[in-house]
Amino acid sequence: MGGRNEGIGAGTANTSANPAFDSAAPSVQDDLAARVAHELNNPLDGVLRYVNLALRALHENRNEEAGEYLNRSRTGLMRMTSIVREVLGYARAGAGDPAMGEINDAVEATIRSFEAQAADAGVVMTATYRGEAMPKVRSAKFGQICANIIKNAIEAMSEGGMLTVDTGIVGHRAVVRIEDTGSGLPDDPSQVFEPFFTTKQDEGGTGLGLAICRDYVEQIGGTITAGKREGGGAVFTIQIPTGTSPG
Repeated sequence: MGGRNEGIGAGTANTSANPAFDSAAPSVQDDLAARVAHELNNPLDGVLRYVNLALRALHENRNEEAGEYLNRSRTGLMRMTSIVREVLGYARAGAGDPAMGEINDAVEATIRSFEAQAADAGVVMTATYRGEAMPKVRSAKFGQICANIIKNAIEAMSEGGMLTVDTGIVGHRAVVRIEDTGSGLPDDPSQVFEPFFTTKQDEGGTGLGLAICRDYVEQIGGTITAGKREGGGAVFTIQIPTGTSPG
């Protein structure tokens, strides 16, 4: 793990507490709720249809066919459970812990929480923290954003690799850059922020994580972008204003 180094780039940070990552703005909540409701409705319709078919098959003593319908119902219910679990996980992140903390501390704590998983996957993690006056954020929620990116990165390096984290102040923005040598991103990297876009559906992925991360970051006037790493892999860049507060 890299040590802390003093600032890069121009500008200084406003060290006053930034009430970042408080409860989401109503428009964000409403939009996400509508997306989740729509996504839950599809498997729910399927579950109801298969349950009705199973009941009919049982009534006609077609037990094997009924079992097949029930298995399909179970698949739909598991999909719904995954979606609800992920939404609840992000809703709870920091909900009972409004503690503010410096971005570097939140990033470092998140990295440490993945040390065992990274070691098991053969992934080497390094981090360099630059800038002594990074803005403060809701630690739990910002940590959840970093956790989502780091978790995806480790899973994308099934045969091992490198994960590099770098933070610092550039102009009037705090920048967190997370880079990996994994399997990379789709041709249009911005797709990863679309709700329910996932390449891991067979592994239970819901495609909600990065969409929620983007909503959190944009809520406080920040940005999160994804790009392809030269030589293979992915680069995620989070930028947070240092001197402004969300409205």
